[in-house]
Amino acid sequence: MSDADFKLSPWPLIKLSWRTARDNIRYVLQIGWVGFVLVGVLALVGLKVDISKYLFAGLVLHLLSALALAPFAVAWHRFILLGEEVTEGAYFKFDYKAASYGIYGFAIENMISLAGLVVLPVAAIVPLSTEGSVGISGVAMLIAIYFSLRLSMVFPAIAVGQEGAGLKPSFDLTRGHSFQLVIAALIALLVLMAVMMLLSAGLMGASHLIFGSATVGGFLMTLFIIPLSIILTAAYLAFYSHCFILLHKHR
Repeated sequence: MSDADFKLSPWPLIKLSWRTARDNIRYVLQIGWVGFVLVGVLALVGLKVDISKYLFAGLVLHLLSALALAPFAVAWHRFILLGEEVTEGAYFKFDYKAASYGIYGFAIENMISLAGLVVLPVAAIVPLSTEGSVGISGVAMLIAIYFSLRLSMVFPAIAVGQEGAGLKPSFDLTRGHSFQLVIAALIALLVLMAVMMLLSAGLMGASHLIFGSATVGGFLMTLFIIPLSIILTAAYLAFYSHCFILLHKHR
């Protein structure tokens, strides 16, 4: 197959990403637990903040969460792309790469969130039914998701310290692969959500059968949520790393 004929294949990419995370579970837990504990602490702080009254505080917490996860993401991308392995136990290296990664992540994720609010200025000009509002918000969010995925190759590029890493090079790199990238990313995200939901339901159901209460299931889920989140996030980040490899190989 020539480079001109190359197309990303969603399912093989997803299976490869899962296998990468599965085969390195101990490593992802090692490099990820500090960042995810910090995110958990920030989430607890967020429960005390009324976002409707203190929007800026909510945005700050969101940014801090993105920055807290960035060292893990950078180290994981570098492990996949460069074979670079962290040897120390508790890992949290916050450097320029991690800061850039977190800021880009915060900006791109909020682009999707803000797209859902595009209906507000439209509704101020043109009266809309509920269905019309939902439709406009849905279309705006789909467009934002499309652009966010086209820009997503900036993350592995930042992690490996690629010269000139930015949004335009990412957009150029994904040109011609938009449809496959969007489909693959959405399938990967749905698979991750399904796994999380099935495990949650399984723990709740098992505890109800064994202990006669779902309370134990909630407690077990609390214990497992951090390692489970690390592994699922590692699988999703591995998807971007493997896309990055293939797109550069066939550009």
